[in-house]
Amino acid sequence: MNGTPLPYLPASDSWVTLLMLLCILFSLHILSSDRFALGQEVKKVFMPRHENVDLRQATSSEMRHFLILQGQTALLAALLFVESAWGIREKPCHFSENLLPLFSFASVVLACSALRVFVYMLIGWIFFQKRQTDAWLRCYFATESLLSIGLLPIVLLCVYAGLPPLRSVAAALILLFLLKSLLFFKGIQLINLPSFTKLYFILYLCALEIIPLLIAVSGLYAVNNTLSLNL
Repeated sequence: MNGTPLPYLPASDSWVTLLMLLCILFSLHILSSDRFALGQEVKKVFMPRHENVDLRQATSSEMRHFLILQGQTALLAALLFVESAWGIREKPCHFSENLLPLFSFASVVLACSALRVFVYMLIGWIFFQKRQTDAWLRCYFATESLLSIGLLPIVLLCVYAGLPPLRSVAAALILLFLLKSLLFFKGIQLINLPSFTKLYFILYLCALEIIPLLIAVSGLYAVNNTLSLNL
């Protein structure tokens, strides 16, 4: 006798559990080794202008950790998308079948993250001098790393603790807003602009944040339609 197939839930997926454990291990390792550098970058945002720029560049270790956390951010965003828009799927649970859409979603987010890195490097080259560009990029790397680490408990609560997906997305957007506010404030400190021009600079940065976000959301739904999934 055929019973009703169980809906797909990420919390019951052994592959998702394994990936989340790896994310936790990576985050704890990076926090243990880079917490001082991350804290210093946040602290410098609130320092006076003449104390805000130094000659230190991002180390190779910090760059490796940044790249790892970029991949983690893409994976967590994909899981959040699955949980919020694809969390109930009227098909039996076959764990290996769900890896393709999950990594496809993560690839879309990772591609948009790479676009944002290029755009922020371009902003540094256009608006800032070399020392200012290094400080700008270090702050960007720090805020992106903190975003990935802060996104991890939100996704954990959404997947395993029953936090409503809409609240999880709202919490992720609030976290993104707070960290981007630090980055925008850092940019205003580094570049010498008239008061009225600073508003245009902030709006310019907001547009550069919103456009990749819209591209990522559109790409996620396009990939879902291509794979013929049920949303």
